Amino acid sequence: MRIDGGVDAREERIERLGRIATEISRQKMVEENVGDDARIVTVLGDQHAAKCRHGRVRIGEGVDATMMPDPLGDSGWYIVADPPLDEVAGQVADQRLRVRPGQEEMRQIVHPVYDTGMRRTIMFLIVVLSAGSLVGQTVARPAIDPSEYAARRARVAKEIGPNGMLVLFSPKLQIRSGDQEWPFRQSNDLLYLTGVDEEETTLVMVPGDPEFAEVLFVRDRNPQQEVWTGRIPSHEEITRSSGIKRVESSRVARNFINTAITGWPWVTNFDALTERLPPRSLPHFYDAVVNGSAAIWTVDEARIPDPTAPATQEQLFVRDLRERHPSLLFREAQPMLIHMREVKSAAEIAVIQHAIDITEAAQKAAMKRVLTATSENQVDAVIDFTYKDLGTCCWAFPSIAASGKNTTTLHYMTNNGPVDRQGLFLTDLGAEYLGYSADVTRTYPASGKFTADQRAIHDAVFAAQEAAIAALKPGGHFRDADHAAIAVIGRELARLGLIANAEPRQIFMYFRHVPGHHLGLETHDVADRDRRIEPNMVFAVEPGIYVRKNDVLASPVYAKLSKEEQASIAKALDRYDGIGVRIEDNVVITETGARLLSSGSPRKSDDIEKFMGR
Repeated sequence: MRIDGGVDAREERIERLGRIATEISRQKMVEENVGDDARIVTVLGDQHAAKCRHGRVRIGEGVDATMMPDPLGDSGWYIVADPPLDEVAGQVADQRLRVRPGQEEMRQIVHPVYDTGMRRTIMFLIVVLSAGSLVGQTVARPAIDPSEYAARRARVAKEIGPNGMLVLFSPKLQIRSGDQEWPFRQSNDLLYLTGVDEEETTLVMVPGDPEFAEVLFVRDRNPQQEVWTGRIPSHEEITRSSGIKRVESSRVARNFINTAITGWPWVTNFDALTERLPPRSLPHFYDAVVNGSAAIWTVDEARIPDPTAPATQEQLFVRDLRERHPSLLFREAQPMLIHMREVKSAAEIAVIQHAIDITEAAQKAAMKRVLTATSENQVDAVIDFTYKDLGTCCWAFPSIAASGKNTTTLHYMTNNGPVDRQGLFLTDLGAEYLGYSADVTRTYPASGKFTADQRAIHDAVFAAQEAAIAALKPGGHFRDADHAAIAVIGRELARLGLIANAEPRQIFMYFRHVPGHHLGLETHDVADRDRRIEPNMVFAVEPGIYVRKNDVLASPVYAKLSKEEQASIAKALDRYDGIGVRIEDNVVITETGARLLSSGSPRKSDDIEKFMGR
């Protein structure tokens, strides 16, 4: 059967599908449904009713579907796509998608697939049509203006002073295996100060010598290389995006630093020289070197010291300069940059919000997909598709798509187990946009309906999260949120019989991590753990309860309880074993408290069931 032609109306149900299809303005949605293996596909074509021919449907170029009889025997027909959902969606969208119907328009279209009393409603969704606010409209993508990068650099220049030199390197490409490299990811601090997302980049700031106060070293255009790896931005383009006027070749970055330290002139074009004895190019910094007050500022990316780890390029750089120029001082720039990065600008918050919106679209797509998925990786695939379909480069961290007992593993990332149809499904997701991360977690029933025990755990975690969010206020500390979450979870665990009393060591048998972190250019963004909360800080708040019976029974905390207490807890463990729930949302601090940024996907158990049941 072809959807875009022919008038052989042998099948009344298929004709009805065509009539419904024409209501969606040249973009027609049909749900294929075969038992638990339902998928949603897009049917495209001209303004004609769908007609049956040869038991096939043409969905897109090279994307066919098969007509199959109703497995329940009520003489209905079903459309079954040969490729998987994400492949179909990608191909069809690439071929002919132009304007997506808005979500409200989609909700108004109801199509009964069956003629029996058990009427089933078509969802009319293609992965991202469950995305909410991102669907059916043109979304303006936020960006950070070059003037903001310039203001950040000016603040750094003031901090390091006229005798300082800041040097930041982009990371080296990392080998995956053989000659295959991982995708390049820029250093967060370089992104923060320049917005430049290019490899082989070095930022050098020398505030005391105005002509060289900001110098960015980047790759040169290289037609031969660009044939293989793509276009390299010109120096002029780098200037426009970063606001840095002096852009030089990455090949001479180290020569420039040596020139500044040794007091030589900086010459890039010897043919243009008219003076045979040119003066020093950076006289102020050289004078500081001579009098012992010159300081080299770098960032040591090794946040957790490990004496066995190989030296970073920053450490090797400092080691080399220290040996050759013992009069130099060396300063760590990370505390200064942490202090700056903890408080976000309006532009940063808008970028983070965009990453959150995309992440929530993926969460909603996952909630729909799990209803018919048979394996975790099918849900994971929809998540990845949604990220890229909505215009982000990638994830900020590998997605967690965990089913059943896997929900009790905190950083489960295998994502290839079977879907436990009676269990919970946990998706911990974060899209990255312009380097900024989102981090949103939802836990929901694979069946679409919570059991009483699952709902009890979910509601306990939700109550704890609400208390933690309410505790985040200017002048306070993130520990306040931790204490609030612990108090609620302790109360609820005691009510469920999983602990004897709400003392922290018993609570920590189930609540195994702090309830959140700063969010920004890193998912677990840099932070001063003793700094008080300020407006425009952004946090992820993520309490959780993870019931692992064997772990609790083996715990020394459990061993110290009385026999009666152990027996009571063991009975509750039999009931709740294998239930893991984490709810994670992102908030920005205002003058009065915390404002939720991730309200676009259902959080409460009732709202989750309502959404999954549409």
